[in-house]
Amino acid sequence: MADRKVASSLGRYVYGAAAIALGVTGLVWGDFATNWQRVQADVPGRHALAYITAVYELFGGVAILWRRTARAGAMMLAILYSFFALLWVPRILGSPQVYDVWGNFFEELSLVIAGVVLWYRHRYFFPARRRGYPLGSSGWTCLALAHRDDCWLRSSGVAPKLLASPHDHFAWAGNAVCLALAGAAWVIADSISEPRNATVGTW
Repeated sequence: MADRKVASSLGRYVYGAAAIALGVTGLVWGDFATNWQRVQADVPGRHALAYITAVYELFGGVAILWRRTARAGAMMLAILYSFFALLWVPRILGSPQVYDVWGNFFEELSLVIAGVVLWYRHRYFFPARRRGYPLGSSGWTCLALAHRDDCWLRSSGVAPKLLASPHDHFAWAGNAVCLALAGAAWVIADSISEPRNATVGTW
């Protein structure tokens, strides 16, 4: 049980750190996360919205790291990622046989689900006592998922591009999204494997 609780906290940290990374990236470039947060260029006040979103992500990510604000931060991010997921729905309706639009929708949806899980199972992710620091079975599972995502990014040229072109917005945004997906997988895997007698949904 202790192993699983430690793994849960690590997943929460990864999920929060990814939101912070997305926020910092948004502030530096004054834009959304390129292909993943698909806000059209003709949206009124898009530049200002990008900065507001970046600050929102920063606050949400930082809030998740602290017990007293974690539940609010989780809901903040779940709501934000819901908007980005919904932006893919018109493209799905317009091109239902294109895999890419479905894949991007479910990537954002996985971030929404992780935020809801963190919000609902707040106390489980903040154990009162911790003994040792092994990853546990679900932790190793999520590391494997993160490695799979990293391989995908490497094959698509994002990770090498980050090293070769450190000023490229796409590379930074892509790696931040990859980190968010790894954190979401970690959070959800720990929730699935949690003990049945765990206290949930309370402060």
